[in-house]
Amino acid sequence: MIRHDSEKFLGKEIGKKYPCSKNSLPFLLKVLSVRTALSIQAHPDRDLAQKLHVKFPDVYKDPNPKPEIAIALSDDFEACFGFADKSTILKNFNSNPPLQTLIARFDLQSDNFLQEFCHFLFNDLDHDKNRLMNVIKELNDFCLQ
Repeated sequence: MIRHDSEKFLGKEIGKKYPCSKNSLPFLLKVLSVRTALSIQAHPDRDLAQKLHVKFPDVYKDPNPKPEIAIALSDDFEACFGFADKSTILKNFNSNPPLQTLIARFDLQSDNFLQEFCHFLFNDLDHDKNRLMNVIKELNDFCLQ
């Protein structure tokens, strides 16, 4: 249906934003039952997804990014169950010198510390590839000590 009339089913804006949507959906819809824990997955952004698709089409069959969102269909759904609390996360940061340099710019007592750090990690740091590569190298070196 989408291949024959993508504008009808996806709208004009989606077609402009995701030109490859004429042959495929610009998103992957999954309906999952989460009676047991699900694994965490990382997906590339649009630029990396397109590059990986060109380079490894047998593995990356789709050039679109795959951002994820969970929408609870019942009142008893608990997201982020089993994640470490803030004090445990801070202890881990403080025992790892490369991570200490990353968090030095933040107010660790702030209620928004983890939100601000994640924004920095996935937005600001992601756009500074040289700094990101240095941090990864420092973390790798530290872990191999």
